[in-house]
Amino acid sequence: MTTLSLDHLTIFETSPPELIDIAADLDVPLVSLWTQLPLQADLPLVTRANKAETLARMRDTGIKLGNMECFNLTPEVVAEEFRPAVELGAELGATSLVAINAWDPERNRALDNFGKLCRIAAEYGMNANVEFISMGKVRTLADAIEFITDSGEPNVGITIDFL
Repeated sequence: MTTLSLDHLTIFETSPPELIDIAADLDVPLVSLWTQLPLQADLPLVTRANKAETLARMRDTGIKLGNMECFNLTPEVVAEEFRPAVELGAELGATSLVAINAWDPERNRALDNFGKLCRIAAEYGMNANVEFISMGKVRTLADAIEFITDSGEPNVGITIDFL
């Protein structure tokens, strides 16, 4: 069975609570929200300040947080610095997070950081998914399969963005 999820990137000018309302109106049972900004973007982020309202909307509508975004594997990343965003996602009920390696040319470093992120996610009962993107270092489905296999982590998957 396939379950649809409304990704915040599709309507990024809305707040997290507004996206939840839109998902409810569309009868889409899951949303994907940002708890971690992708690089230097100015996007509507779930924060401690709007967490209560976001949770209230989820409770009132029955919409759940399936996936949280976006954990970029860059050369400068320190995986432990992702912990607050993972913890916030767990408090919202997230079941997975998405990692993207679009910028780290050193595959072993990216794999090491991904492994650390997987272990942090596991502490909160979550999977860590890799999303492949054409302009990234993990560009294809085959690349993603190889990347998660080489990570050796048990709580991995692949996010496929059909757009």
